[in-house]
Amino acid sequence: MTIISKTRVTTNTVRYTLCVAAIAGLFATTASAQRFGDWQVDRNRDTIVAVTQNNSDSVLGYACSRSANQCLFFYMPDKLKCTEGGRYVLLINGGRESSSRSTTCKQLDWRDGYQYANVLDPSDALNKQMLNADGGTLGIARGTGADGFSTSKFSMRGFRDAFERVNRRRDDRNDRGGGLGDYSTDRPVGGGGGNNAADVEMYEHGNFQGRVLNGRSDVANLTDYQFNDIISAIIVNRGRWQFCTDAFYAGRCTVYGPGRYPSVGPDNDLYSSFRRVN
Repeated sequence: MTIISKTRVTTNTVRYTLCVAAIAGLFATTASAQRFGDWQVDRNRDTIVAVTQNNSDSVLGYACSRSANQCLFFYMPDKLKCTEGGRYVLLINGGRESSSRSTTCKQLDWRDGYQYANVLDPSDALNKQMLNADGGTLGIARGTGADGFSTSKFSMRGFRDAFERVNRRRDDRNDRGGGLGDYSTDRPVGGGGGNNAADVEMYEHGNFQGRVLNGRSDVANLTDYQFNDIISAIIVNRGRWQFCTDAFYAGRCTVYGPGRYPSVGPDNDLYSSFRRVN
């Protein structure tokens, strides 16, 4: 089962109460994807997924649905199948402890067909073990049914940041839809840089796709305008604007002059404040 990097995938449903959707091209560069060490976070309109893959193509992931307000861990060992609905025990070693976790085999609806995953319900104890493994490795063993075990090792470098990002996006109502207009003036707004265009236009997705926030004044906290950690593209029609990764113009800051920026590069989905600098 080689599903990532070799196959472009989109998960639409886990036959579970949680939808796990749009893991398309998880290890490719996408407008919404972010890398945290050896983990990658990607999202679609409803679901946010953090995932890593080891050298043998086994996959470990954490996914949350906004609409269901539910999260799960999933483990997909390469070449080791499971029977839908079957119960399997995983032995997990890492995070300063060893534990035994019960899982259920659930079906993922991949673009090129169905794949199965061992699904674990998150618990405080499991979350703690995973977080404690951050920066190290995590070993997972599952019985093969022939008095043997199949083992996988995963790098947990960057897991804590990826885990926190997924949970922030799950709890953030920014992506639930609905247009946002100009927050600072009653003049007409629109793209293209004309006299009626906003001074700066911020887009939810790369290449100027998705929802747009139009602005003419400084914003110290984008949470106030339901656009925190969501900006992927920018158009500057007038002036020079400084965008910062933290509220109140703190963190890493970048200045954009007049022009069109279809991607904000490594700061994708990180900006929390912006202001005009001249």
